[in-house]
Amino acid sequence: MLKKLFGDNQIPIKELSICVQVGERRFKFVVDDIAEFLTSFNWSWSEEIEDKNTEFIKPHTLPDCYALVVRYIPLDINQDTARQQILKTIPVAAGFSSIRYHHRERPSYDIRFTIRSLEQYQNALELGRLSIGQHYLPLTTFLTGYRLTYCTACPYANGVKHSCQDIFNCGQCGGNHYSLDSICPAVKEYREELKLAVDKALALDAIKRSASGEVSRPFQQHENDFPLLNQVKEMNDLVIKIKAVSETMIRTAKSFNDLNNRIEVQHKSTILHCNSICAIIDMVQIMFSWVQDSVLTKWKNNSYPLSNQFIPLNVLTYNVRDWGTRALELMDLIFKVDSPICAFTEVGELWNSFKVQNFTSFYQKCTNHSGGVMIRIGKHLRATRIDTDIENTVIVDIHGLSEQIRIIGIYWSQGQMRNLKDVSPFSVKGTILTGDFNATSQEWVSQSTDRRGNSLKKWIEENELAFTPTNSHSSKRSDRHMDLTFTNLNRVENETIFYGSSDHSERK
Repeated sequence: MLKKLFGDNQIPIKELSICVQVGERRFKFVVDDIAEFLTSFNWSWSEEIEDKNTEFIKPHTLPDCYALVVRYIPLDINQDTARQQILKTIPVAAGFSSIRYHHRERPSYDIRFTIRSLEQYQNALELGRLSIGQHYLPLTTFLTGYRLTYCTACPYANGVKHSCQDIFNCGQCGGNHYSLDSICPAVKEYREELKLAVDKALALDAIKRSASGEVSRPFQQHENDFPLLNQVKEMNDLVIKIKAVSETMIRTAKSFNDLNNRIEVQHKSTILHCNSICAIIDMVQIMFSWVQDSVLTKWKNNSYPLSNQFIPLNVLTYNVRDWGTRALELMDLIFKVDSPICAFTEVGELWNSFKVQNFTSFYQKCTNHSGGVMIRIGKHLRATRIDTDIENTVIVDIHGLSEQIRIIGIYWSQGQMRNLKDVSPFSVKGTILTGDFNATSQEWVSQSTDRRGNSLKKWIEENELAFTPTNSHSSKRSDRHMDLTFTNLNRVENETIFYGSSDHSERK
């Protein structure tokens, strides 16, 4: 009946390892696969099977094999804050409990929790770290402690019912007493063998027996323990020789350092001379070739234009979901993808709590505490901000490239009412419009099209911008692609990067 139920509802449970009767019209069944256990644990079971009323009773908690531990959380971060930060990264986390080590003082504590989703469990283990209060903390599996696996009152083993309720049955000799009772012959034999071993060690002087109330004696130095030098003169001569050898070694090391510096300076000078000579020889050969083969004449009369050389410019777009907890991840991401232009959305109120070296920041606040947009430009680029009072919108012009580029960063939250016509006057040639629009369209990688997607698509067409396709959707929770990029530039490519603990993927 259960197999038919799984098949009718397309539940991927292949086999039951145990299915036994445990009472009148009660059955217990077990699966031996982690994925199948989570499937049965999370599934909403039917109240009827083949027109028979049924009730399914699940375990109250998940086994320890689904538990993870966040290590070394500082004591100044309370448990509620830590749980909220964990839930932001792992929404299906449950069963939180703190772990404190009372046997030694520590400036931190650990938090244990279980995960109901196998995919998120594996992703968390692969990430190996979790951001809590600007701390990038390690994330490990929970290791269970040892548990008692046998009974001391009867010969009990795993899977066998107890037989010690009325009459004790020793697991060592079968007598009517506890297995560790002093009257057990096996226990008596062990104690006798132990006493013989102790007496033998005392006889061989390997150990000593302390009398009751005896105080340990202080250390006493005997005459021959540390023999002295026979003559004071030998001692003085030895000190003088050691001092002389030490001074000689210091002078030798200094001489070697000076010689090494001279060799290094001479080596650099020789390389410069060689490069100069090689450059002169190359120039003479080129000039000789021009004169001999009339290369200069051919070059002058050549009507073919030279091809331009372009260097790719990386632009990073990322929905941060709280700058305060993911600042360290972002710094690692910026330098990993080598992006001198970064557009961050939903940065929150702590957007300026952690600065990235050699980058200039342009920020625009939002109506709620979790919104806000920030664009960061590398200081080797010349950037100018376009002043505007449009919420959740930052506009920056970048100069000095082969063509001027305008970056427009936007965050359009779910509940915000806005008119994109406010942005239309700022859409010029060379514009890259990027950010989190919370809008989906089948033409933009998503599985469906919503009302905001239709409105945004119409506005994009009116402003002669084109969607830049990518290799995957940006949401880690669904098949929606809400982080979008539009431009009127040519030769623009888009790539989704799976990195970090935010529920949005990055795009480059």
